[in-house]
Amino acid sequence: LFRPTDLGWDLEAIKVQFQHLVRTVPGSGCIVVNAGDENLADVLARGCWTPTETFSEMGEDGRWQTRPTEDPRRFDVFCESTDVAGVEWDFPGFHNQQNALAALLAARHAGVPLAAGAQALSRFQGVGRRMEVRGRAAGVTVFDDFAHHPSEIAATLTGAAALPREGRLIAVFEPRSNTMRMGVHRETLGASFNGADRVYLFRPDDLGWDLEEVAETTGVATAIFDDLEALVRCLVTDLGSGDDVIIMSNGGFGGIHQRLLKALRQRSGS
Repeated sequence: LFRPTDLGWDLEAIKVQFQHLVRTVPGSGCIVVNAGDENLADVLARGCWTPTETFSEMGEDGRWQTRPTEDPRRFDVFCESTDVAGVEWDFPGFHNQQNALAALLAARHAGVPLAAGAQALSRFQGVGRRMEVRGRAAGVTVFDDFAHHPSEIAATLTGAAALPREGRLIAVFEPRSNTMRMGVHRETLGASFNGADRVYLFRPDDLGWDLEEVAETTGVATAIFDDLEALVRCLVTDLGSGDDVIIMSNGGFGGIHQRLLKALRQRSGS
C-alpha cells in the first residue's frame, strides 16, 4: 500500500488501493465519505458506481453535518440543514464527532434509524486506548491514548482541552512508530502539542533524530527524558490534584501508566 520515501508515504499508491476497494462495493451497498477530504474526492472521481453518503462539519459540503454545542460532550446532527438528532457522550473533540456521524450513517444503511443510533452512541463506553482512563490517584487522572501521528495528537489534545478540569492538561509522548523513528513527522510534531499545558517527551534508544527540535516548537513548557524511571519521578513531583495526564504511544510505553499510578498512590499514602 505504501512506499517509504524522503517525504513519508506514497500517497498515490494508497489512492490506487482505495480505488480498487471502492470498485468492489456492490451497487446495493453504501460508501460513507468525508466530504472535506480532497484525496477521497479524487479516489471517487476515478470511478464509483455505488451510492454514497457524504458528511462534514457544519458549513461544509456534506449532506450530513455535525455541529458542536457549548457542552464539549454533546453535538447535533443535521441533514441538509435540518436538525435530526443529538448525541451526548463522554468523547469530546471534532474528530470523535465526525467518526460518530460516519458510524451513524453506516448503521442507518444497515437499517438502524438515526435516532436509535444516536441513543446507542449516548451509551457507548468507548474502546481501549482511546482516551481510556487507566486510573486515578492523588487527584490525578491518567489516560491512555493510541495517538502516534501529529494530526491524532492534536485532535486528542484539542478535544481533551475542552473538558472542564481543576488542574492542567499534561501530555506524555513516546515516538515509537516507524514513521516517528524515521523522523518523517519531526517538522510538524511540535505544533501538535499546543493543546497541552506541559509536555513530557521520552527518547527511545534507537531514535535517529534530535527531540530537542520538537521541544523548541511545542509552544509550551517541554521536558525530554531518556530514562523511564526518571520520567515517572519527575511526573510524580510535578503533578497536582486536578491534573489530567494523557500518555500517548502506539505501544506499551514500558508500563508507564501503572508505574505512575503506583508512585502517585505512594506519594499520597493511599
